Amino acid sequence: MSTFDRYILRRFWHVFVVSFIAMMGLYIVIDAFNNIDNFFNEGDSGTLGVMGTMARFYLFRSSMFFDTIGGIVSVTAVTVVLSLILRHGELNPVLSAGIPTYRLLFPLLWGMVMVSAIMVINKELIIPRIADELQIEAGKSGDEDEPVEPVWDFATMVQISGDRLYPARNAMTKPDFVLPTPEFVDNPTALSGSEAIFVPADENHSRSGWLIKEAEPSFDELKLTLKKAGRATITRGSAADEIFIATEIDFDRLYRPDKTVDFISTPELIRRIKSPAYDVLSVRENSLYLHQRFTQPILNILLLFLILPLIVRREARGLVVSMCLSGLMQGVVFGTAQACLWLAGIEVIGPDLAAWGPVIVTGGLATWCWPMLRT
Repeated sequence: MSTFDRYILRRFWHVFVVSFIAMMGLYIVIDAFNNIDNFFNEGDSGTLGVMGTMARFYLFRSSMFFDTIGGIVSVTAVTVVLSLILRHGELNPVLSAGIPTYRLLFPLLWGMVMVSAIMVINKELIIPRIADELQIEAGKSGDEDEPVEPVWDFATMVQISGDRLYPARNAMTKPDFVLPTPEFVDNPTALSGSEAIFVPADENHSRSGWLIKEAEPSFDELKLTLKKAGRATITRGSAADEIFIATEIDFDRLYRPDKTVDFISTPELIRRIKSPAYDVLSVRENSLYLHQRFTQPILNILLLFLILPLIVRREARGLVVSMCLSGLMQGVVFGTAQACLWLAGIEVIGPDLAAWGPVIVTGGLATWCWPMLRT
């Protein structure tokens, strides 16, 4: 990497870091202003304790904020760097030395790739580990309960419902599991209890499922009516009054299912897509999220190839006009992405086309605009 490349890359990172800190600070100020009462109402250790709670809250939030806005900030950094190069007249000496304009792409491309790599690490390794913290509302402790959204396990046709969910313990109060007939039992039967705790599959448990405490009816009463499929799914717990129901419907599927998909890793997302326990709509939504995780880094890099010929273009009428044109094209890409998501939501197009459509449009626009590049 040449001295000029390192110079551009340093400028890219300078603009990126400053822009991210500024936007993160603006987010903290606005969000803290709206939730300041919640922080003080929940806190009981004085002003310093509240400040510590806020610092911890927004420290975890910064990871999710970076995942949301990292791509936008990187594109903004590229736009600012190219504008500064033109504003200070640094491009003309480079062109006079016989260096082609597309050499500007190399350091900026390296910067975009590095940002994308950090975003992938953040998405796959950091966010899943702090998912519980990210789902806590401002000023809350994480012990608050949430209502249960009943769902079906389409692999066993068991209906799962209950009263309240407690994220801190992965627990559900007053669980109600309706067993299918005639697959499990001959007569309609509902398993209830005082509490159910989700147990993930690990070295101690070959299958994931829910452990019902103080189950009613008891396992001794239930096993007399269970059929073969029921005996394979329902087993006795460690205590006499406990029953274990094997299922791939985990706690996240009951607790804010439309939001938890942002907090899971790609392998877990693929597992949910392949699982027969999830309904068609959930599989479709998860497929869209999976495609977007692959297309987002590609889309960010393609935006670089679109921005360069629009800002550094032949017969430009001015830097402001070029930047406005670049912003207009980025708006077209953003609008295309939102339109594809809307069409996928009403099932006009498939999840794959909804995710890859903006990539195709951006690639086409970049190819069309490339001859405008000043050389």
